[in-house]
Amino acid sequence: MVSMSIPTLPRIEYSLDKLNLFIYTHKKKIGGLMKAKIFLLNLLILIGIVVLLYVIEAKPYKELQTWNNQAKVKYNLYFMKASIVKYIAMNNGRIPTTIEEVTEYFNETIVNPYNKKTLNNDDIMIFKYDIPGESKDMKLNSTNARLKATPGTIAYGYFIGFGDSLATEYGIVGFGKDSLPIYDINETTQKKESLIILYN
Repeated sequence: MVSMSIPTLPRIEYSLDKLNLFIYTHKKKIGGLMKAKIFLLNLLILIGIVVLLYVIEAKPYKELQTWNNQAKVKYNLYFMKASIVKYIAMNNGRIPTTIEEVTEYFNETIVNPYNKKTLNNDDIMIFKYDIPGESKDMKLNSTNARLKATPGTIAYGYFIGFGDSLATEYGIVGFGKDSLPIYDINETTQKKESLIILYN
């Protein structure tokens, strides 16, 4: 009787091991790739939300910033008017006509809201009105409306009548981000209504 031994299959076992290793490695790669794709998708969604919020909120925020800066310019106008009123009271009713006279009674510094720098005499424009009543004119086509200066600065104008030596009127104008005089808006139409001018 011839004995027969069952042959071993090392090559087949080796191939199965190799196949298992290949599947395991591939699963890890696929799993890592999926995680990367999910992370990238979440990142894109987050960026999309941020952009959407910016688009929604940017305009109201800019408008709010504009009105806040205008309010600060307006405060500076009232501060200057207080100084002028004090000068007039201390000088027998004489209206100032020079920058030194206008700022003589400044008792604190005022700041330009646009560049955050202290306003000094060089930041205040002095000019002369030609016609009586111009200092009070708040219309959008007035002499005051045609003035231009650096945003956040102030203009001071005075009027001396023909044959007079003393000023009888003055007007104070502040400038917004477009370098034009600050203004009030119509609540209904949201359009410019009139300039903000302080005068005697």
